[in-house]
Amino acid sequence: MDVIATGYVKNAGKHALELTKTLEANGREPYLLDVFREERKNYLFSKTLLTTSDHFSPVHTAEIELANMDKRDIKRVYTHSYGIVSILTTFMDADEYILIAPPLGTVKWKAIEKIFWFLPGFLELKNGSLQGRLFQRLNELKAAGKKVTIVISTNGADFGDDRVEYPIEIFNKMCDLTIVKTMCGIKHAQFMRDPEIVKRMIEET
Repeated sequence: MDVIATGYVKNAGKHALELTKTLEANGREPYLLDVFREERKNYLFSKTLLTTSDHFSPVHTAEIELANMDKRDIKRVYTHSYGIVSILTTFMDADEYILIAPPLGTVKWKAIEKIFWFLPGFLELKNGSLQGRLFQRLNELKAAGKKVTIVISTNGADFGDDRVEYPIEIFNKMCDLTIVKTMCGIKHAQFMRDPEIVKRMIEET
């Protein structure tokens, strides 16, 4: 089974549709994990994608959803953007992890996000506490001999796209802990939507 953990999107099913279809076409069994399933019941989140919780809320949601699943059934995990928090759950034990556009670097804030900078989710990204926890988990996965691939886009000489930048020290840290693959000139939103990008990611994993 291949688990697909989505990030900040209003329609998680539609967002992961291309990846799901391509996995099925390649004989795999995809399972969609929406780490914001509970958050979507909140009016503010459904309209703005602004969460009033820190990363513990989506991690808890992932744990509930995966609790009855045999961890041995999980072969690969694909995460998009903030969906990377799913790797923090103790119920996630895959053979391989593919992390697409993870927010490990510096996030470029939208106007509405700048207004609501004080929300827990934004604060932990700004102060680096979430990135620190994720890098700790990547260290654990490396020590356990797990294969982890990070897929990011590049913009000219810089690593990053229209939403996330990866400073050189962060990029080097990523390279030390994982296999980093770059795609040039691709916007953040394309990673799970463009059929050609999806096809390439699956062919290479």
